Amino acid sequence: MGATALFTLADGTAAAAPLPEGREAPAAGSLCIVREGGPLEAARFRGLREGAPPRCAIPCEFVSVATAAERARAEGNDEAVGRVRAAVRKWFADEGREAVVARFRFSLRRERLTMSVAVAGFVDLRPLAESLERRFQTTVAVRALSPRAVAAATGGIGPCGRALCCSLGLAPETEPRGAPRDAASAGVCGRARCCLFFE
Repeated sequence: MGATALFTLADGTAAAAPLPEGREAPAAGSLCIVREGGPLEAARFRGLREGAPPRCAIPCEFVSVATAAERARAEGNDEAVGRVRAAVRKWFADEGREAVVARFRFSLRRERLTMSVAVAGFVDLRPLAESLERRFQTTVAVRALSPRAVAAATGGIGPCGRALCCSLGLAPETEPRGAPRDAASAGVCGRARCCLFFE
């Protein structure tokens, strides 16, 4: 297996794409264009990894390094996300609910808005998605954030004194088999500590 290119999407989500053989890797930190589930998206190149991509990274296709026009469009999308965030905050306030974590990103041409949300209890987000589709003239994809994704977005220091495995992209997607269920073995996300998987 060849090298894997690691990216960070506009909302902080980790993504990974196989780097075609013979293709030169982008400069570290450069803005690139990737394809994730159809539409093109802007992503920041983080580096290369030999072999399989990390479990926490969503698969994508590396298209190209962003042009000046694409960089300008990505900046405009960042501004639009601010308006989306304000609209979502107002919707939750009107509903008397609070979003624990909400992250948003537009595809490059704004044909899709991806909204990743973690809420306490059950909340029907379809009315919110429909409202955003009407207001921003786009398709809204709603994704639920797992407890580990919430911990990754929040960040922090684990009981070992190091940064949380979740925020470093080291957390496994599923708990290790036979993991203990007592409170002493739980991480900040409420699931079995990631280090149990590696041990």
